[in-house]
Amino acid sequence: MDEQRGPVGQGEQLYATLLRAGLDDVRLVLFPQGQHHLSSTGRPSHREAWYGQLVDWLEDRRPRSSASR
Repeated sequence: MDEQRGPVGQGEQLYATLLRAGLDDVRLVLFPQGQHHLSSTGRPSHREAWYGQLVDWLEDRRPRSSASR
């Protein structure tokens, strides 16, 4: 990781803290040589994976109609 705005260790600490707090619906995704602005300036494969993770996260939280439950 080449992050210079927020060291990767801070993200790892936050992730561990959330897990210890009982939140089990969290995930930590790291990209080799990933920068803070990965979604706009990262490698194309990293941007695609990042947006894929975002879409999955949003889909998991999208309200479902009572007909589809």
